[in-house]
Amino acid sequence: MKIIFLGLHYTSEEENYLYKVCSGRISVAHKKFQDNLINGLRENGAELCEIAALPIGVFPFLSRVIKTKTKREGFRTETGYINIPLIKDRSLFRGAYKELKKKSAAVRSDEPIYIVVYDMCIPFMKAALKMRDEDKRCKCVLIIPDLPGEFGIFQANSGALVRFRFRQKEKAYFSCVGKFDGYLPITKHVMNAIKQADKPYMVVEGIADVSDIPTFCEGKPHKKIFMYAGELSVNVGINVLLEAFEKTTNDKYELWICGKGEYESIVAGKAKTDKRIKYLGFVKSGDMKRLQNEVNVFVNPRQNEFKYTGYSFPSKNIEYLKTGKPLVGYKLDGIPDEYDEFMFYPEDNSPYALAKAMEQAANLTDAELRNIYVRQTDFLKEKKSSKKQGEAIKKFLCQL
Repeated sequence: MKIIFLGLHYTSEEENYLYKVCSGRISVAHKKFQDNLINGLRENGAELCEIAALPIGVFPFLSRVIKTKTKREGFRTETGYINIPLIKDRSLFRGAYKELKKKSAAVRSDEPIYIVVYDMCIPFMKAALKMRDEDKRCKCVLIIPDLPGEFGIFQANSGALVRFRFRQKEKAYFSCVGKFDGYLPITKHVMNAIKQADKPYMVVEGIADVSDIPTFCEGKPHKKIFMYAGELSVNVGINVLLEAFEKTTNDKYELWICGKGEYESIVAGKAKTDKRIKYLGFVKSGDMKRLQNEVNVFVNPRQNEFKYTGYSFPSKNIEYLKTGKPLVGYKLDGIPDEYDEFMFYPEDNSPYALAKAMEQAANLTDAELRNIYVRQTDFLKEKKSSKKQGEAIKKFLCQL
């Protein structure tokens, strides 16, 4: 089986470089998903090569990089591109298509080729489809972790130019998305949104790297730390989380908030008036692991009141569950029922109900915490590990 994977993907060694040159956010969640997908397929014997491009915002608005260089190392090719508006997409398309031609030409004439494209990189989508049209051995599969437009997260404070660009991207995306042979959506509802429910698909809401699951640690009675990490906006319920924490009066409680977004100034202000709240800003992935070791309860305040929640699965839930610690969050339309037994759901959307669920999770005994740890980590190992998911995806590809 020959798989060519295309995605905006970076290595761990390139992470610090991206933080230095980019003014926009760097998605750690997208990197982890791609890492785990690639590793899972290779663990199951797939002959996989990668065509990647660094996820750098366009010059000069979102980065200070005008051009990137092509690099080749092992099974991975990082295609270079010109990072200037109007030119960037054409440059990415040419680079990806050129590499696809090379890699497909090296495959035996009787061997099928599966081109797997990650997310909304329109130039990569177009390059894959063009290659498929020219080489009938190719099957094109699209991974869909997010959707644009009315099905995605609305950024109310975006400028007119950004909104115009989003609309262009949405139009280009939907002109391409129906042409793929198969899909790996993050929820089943995605297939209705893209109007392709009759085509082959397999839901992949998350993939866990179970190689670094931490060992069980008993609770710390002298302090209870809650954590939320991610976007800071009303879209994900950060306002409800702050109100909920205000309703708790235990001076042993702390709320650690990590991330950036339109609400960060409000979060920083709350941290000044309530010393139990710690605003840590954007935290790199290596530092995040160390912080998570100190946390008692993870909180995801994203509520089921926005349209996009039916088409999304919070990838951070996988990372939180992997710690083996309690997770407080809401039942979203995009969350399969099999996760229900591992989450503490508030009774309703009020800050009071969220505060009550947080306190319930914080007051578990060590025996209850150990039971949660075992059930959560066993679930991920048995059903959501990179090896298990890679095996299922490989079978899905073979059926196309």
